[in-house]
Amino acid sequence: MPVDAMTVDSLRDAVADGSIDTVVLAVTDLQGRLQGKRLDAEYFLSDVLEHGTDGCNYLFAVDVEMNTVSGYSISSWDRGYGDFVMVPDLATLRRLSWQPGTVLLLADACWLDHKPVSESPSAGRLGGPFPSSTGPSLRATPRTNRDRACGASRPRIRMAAA
Repeated sequence: MPVDAMTVDSLRDAVADGSIDTVVLAVTDLQGRLQGKRLDAEYFLSDVLEHGTDGCNYLFAVDVEMNTVSGYSISSWDRGYGDFVMVPDLATLRRLSWQPGTVLLLADACWLDHKPVSESPSAGRLGGPFPSSTGPSLRATPRTNRDRACGASRPRIRMAAA
């Protein structure tokens, strides 16, 4: 296991002893940038770990300056913008040496019906239309929970009531 790699059990221990308080959960966008959320580590362990968290499909329909771009079938000002589920890939859990108290965890993007978001660079590994070598990808380790990512057996994300 790489030096900064962690398991869920080691994350639980680090949260309990106070050495980790933040989880950055991120997907890779079409420009190869990490886009996601900074989460309280206790909240991550109690809710997000099992259910994932939501993200806006806007993240896969913008240019390098984060301006919305026409021509994407995923979303538009006319069609609207919706949510996808960020499914944590536990094989990517790492401490961030430059940000004390923080870990980084990459995620796969799935629709609420458990299908991969085809515009996501990780879609090829999950049965989407693009081969896994297409597009930017920051994933350095093989999937260990491929059967869980976007799978119908995975519980749906719990959305907070407005």
